[in-house]
Amino acid sequence: MNFQFIRHTWREVRRQPAMNLVGLAGTAFAIFLIMVVVVVGRVDSAEYAPVSHRDRMLFTRGVDIWYDNGTSRSSYYSMPFIQEIYGNLEGAEAMAVYGSLEEIDIAAAGRTAFEANLRATDAGYWDVFDFDFVSGSPYKADKVGQRYGSSTPAVICASVARRLYGSEDAEGREILLGHKPYRVAGVVDDVSPHAYMAYSQIWIPIEGPLATAVPVSPEDFFGDYQVALLARIGGDMEGISEAVRERYAAANRRLKTQDASLKTHGQPYDHAVYLSVGGTNSDPEPRSERLEWLVYAILLLIPAINLSSMTNSLLRQRRMELGVRRAFGCRRMRVMRDIFVENLLVTLAGGLVGLVSSWIFILLFVDSFVGIDTWETIFADATIPPQLLFSWTTFGLAMVFCFILNLMSIGIPAFNASRMNPVEAISDYEK
Repeated sequence: MNFQFIRHTWREVRRQPAMNLVGLAGTAFAIFLIMVVVVVGRVDSAEYAPVSHRDRMLFTRGVDIWYDNGTSRSSYYSMPFIQEIYGNLEGAEAMAVYGSLEEIDIAAAGRTAFEANLRATDAGYWDVFDFDFVSGSPYKADKVGQRYGSSTPAVICASVARRLYGSEDAEGREILLGHKPYRVAGVVDDVSPHAYMAYSQIWIPIEGPLATAVPVSPEDFFGDYQVALLARIGGDMEGISEAVRERYAAANRRLKTQDASLKTHGQPYDHAVYLSVGGTNSDPEPRSERLEWLVYAILLLIPAINLSSMTNSLLRQRRMELGVRRAFGCRRMRVMRDIFVENLLVTLAGGLVGLVSSWIFILLFVDSFVGIDTWETIFADATIPPQLLFSWTTFGLAMVFCFILNLMSIGIPAFNASRMNPVEAISDYEK
């Protein structure tokens, strides 16, 4: 492509400013809608710190036990059952154990207390989720599961550190969580609530002593924790799931003596399936990618039809110009190519306007379109990580949609224009 096309396209835009601006606005609106749908759809599946390895993560919901009398109970896992089912799995690089989000008052010397989210975790949590530490480090494995007394470590997010101390340099300082003293072991970048399993504002170690006996009674299976597994690079995630099913079968044999049985509901889940599971006693809901592609097709097809009609009208006004070119030996393919390129420039301009508009819209109104599926109170804003908006992937998707929209809207008009009779076109016969 050379500057001749750009200059020629600019002249054509100036000749018919109203129609060209309407066409540009139509393209911008189409790309705007598509990018909003794409970005919002990617929020719960994209990979960014601290969930950079979602493609090799497996998650659990909880324990569901059915009794022979027809009743059932479901809840999270007990620590002994977690170790029995998920501990030392071949193919798993790391295992994280974490509790539910809690609300707690946090304060520091000379500072007013405020509410924040708290999550208790084991030390493996920091191996599964790749947090960005601003300062300090996570608590260590040999310290989890015991009583700390007054030296219990805690990890806090950067915004909490700034609110407490005016800066992110909080390592080693003392904080009060519900009037109990803790020592800040590290400070991490704020985590988006969309990375739900990794989200909190304060993280503390699971304190003991913890039960270690293999669960036998149904009550021994229930507890307060969930699990996330990180498979090895190139590892067999289906092999991990099969090993979990075998361990569940062994636990079921013990429960048979208690007139009860376990339902796994297909656990553990990859991230996409995990999002479709409603709770600890639910099966995954089927998800169809065809519906998503149908939405994209509709968002492209409707503006493409309108733009095609408009383009056809513009080309009819250029009949004499195209006729002269054909009379001087310009080939049909050359005419089609030039029309495609001219229209593509306008489409790209509209696409860039639509892309930037979608970024601004999502940043301002993300809360209205992307919710956090939890009953827990979340104090942080439901922000979208910047890399979801300002990434080469997003930009590339926008340009691909622009190109497809260009092909759909210009194809038939360009073909008809290239087949015009030069004599009729020059004499403006149709008028």
